Order: sequence, then C-alpha cells, then structure tokens
Amino acid sequence: MLKRKLKVYLDTNMVYGLFKRILQTIFEGREFTVPWKIQIIHDNPDKIEPYTSFFTLIEVIEELRKWSRKKKIKLGKVQIQTLLDFFKDNFRIEVLRLVRITDKTLDYVLDGVEWKDAIQLEITRNNNFTLVTDDDDLRNRGRKHYSDILDFKGLIDEIEKRELTS
Repeated sequence: MLKRKLKVYLDTNMVYGLFKRILQTIFEGREFTVPWKIQIIHDNPDKIEPYTSFFTLIEVIEELRKWSRKKKIKLGKVQIQTLLDFFKDNFRIEVLRLVRITDKTLDYVLDGVEWKDAIQLEITRNNNFTLVTDDDDLRNRGRKHYSDILDFKGLIDEIEKRELTS
C-alpha cells in the first residue's frame, strides 16, 4: 500500500538556521553544514512534502538583517536574493507564492497568538498542512484553532510511525 506523503509547512524557526549558517560560512569562515532538521527533511522526499511561504522568507530576511547589523556586516539586496535563490534551488522545499489569510487570523491574535505566528497558522490551516514549529507558544496556543501542529521531534515520530505501517 502506497502511503501519502506528509505535507508539512515549515515555520520560520525551521528554516532560519540554514540561512544563518550560510552567512556564518561566508562572513565568519565557519565550515558549512546543513542543519540536521533541514537535512532530515531533504533526505526523506518519499515521506515528507515540505512547504514554506514567501511570508516565512520575509521573516527570515528580517532576522538576517538583525544578525548582520549585530555583527556589523553589510548585507545587501543582491546578497539576500542570492541566499533565497540558493535555498529555492537546493533544498526541495516549495515556497508558496500565493497564500490566503482570512479574518480567522484575528481570532488567533485575540487568543494570544503573536501576529506573525497567527499568519503562519492561517497559511497552514488554509492549505491543510501539518505545521512544524519548535515555537512552544505557537504550538500551545495554536492548537486551540488547529490541531495538526508538531514540533520537530513529533515530525520524526510521525515519519517513523509511517515507516512501521507501510
């Protein structure tokens, strides 16, 4: 019996580390290694169908700019675009270019979900994906509105469970 792939939506904290490591390699001379979370997703294309969105990439860019200011590194538009292109070309994570956000997002915020997390939750819900995040607050508050939320350990458990039943 052929098992369906688990369609997951990766929250910002799932992909930011990859971008930060690339910059650390370029500007700090560190050896580049793919973060293990991204590596696991990349190595399991038969089990996981990963997605993120342009909104996630906007959040990543914001964090990269904060990091570069803190390190006193000039990070320009061309460099950022190169990073985004590298990500899109090499990591089998589909970037949603069109997302739908409804007024349900306001309900999430009224229940204490941070506004950026509320948007991520709504994107996930509207696409019937499993949200993968290591943000405890988002998982805990978001489950009131959408139960299909996993931390990375839960994703690994789900992959292993699917292996046992196939």
